[in-house]
Amino acid sequence: KEIGKSDLDLSYDVSYEQEEKLGDLMKEMIWDDFKTVKDNAADSALKQITDRLIKALDTTNYRYEFTIIKNDQINAFTIPGGNIYVFSELMKVAETPEEVAAVLAHEIGHAENRHVVTKLMQELSITAIVGILSGGDPSVLTEVLTNIIGNTFSRAQEEEADKFAL
Repeated sequence: KEIGKSDLDLSYDVSYEQEEKLGDLMKEMIWDDFKTVKDNAADSALKQITDRLIKALDTTNYRYEFTIIKNDQINAFTIPGGNIYVFSELMKVAETPEEVAAVLAHEIGHAENRHVVTKLMQELSITAIVGILSGGDPSVLTEVLTNIIGNTFSRAQEEEADKFAL
């Protein structure tokens, strides 16, 4: 058994293809609810940081996508499918690129360890997730997305993401 792996890891019930489709549905909702930031300097800095982080991964099942969204929180969050959102305030207050890199490496840790999917499986069933993917009740997806943005991962998941980031 791998150190730090949760006994409740249910992510294996959701394929990477299903996860990507779920992420695509959530991306649409995020773009409806948040304004994306288009700033050449910030975009360029983010790309340099994320290119180095992704290059450091041995292998991955994701095509990572990083987006800056307008928000006053100093944070970032991950949704299914390797989609990571960075709040604009984090980009503003970070004193060094390494500070941003640390936060993003942590979020990549959540993605690579499939914490978002595991959390969804703990809160919903595979039947509910398949229902969402097949056009089911959008209010369930809204509730799930709100919960994901609130970053309510377990302490063990947060520690695992930190270890991955290091």
